[in-house]
Amino acid sequence: MSAWVVSFMFSVGASTWLYTKLMRRSGNNTQQSIIVTVVVGIVLLLVTYSILSLFWE
Repeated sequence: MSAWVVSFMFSVGASTWLYTKLMRRSGNNTQQSIIVTVVVGIVLLLVTYSILSLFWE
């Protein structure tokens, strides 16, 4: 698998976990949870890809 696929799978999994945590904690405030989840997911995607691309052959 390429570094993009691994980074994407990691960010989707982490974002899903974060979304469920935020929905429980915020009392089902969907708009706020989605906005935070998307921003964190994009940041995680970029960070994990940059780290993996350093060591990926």
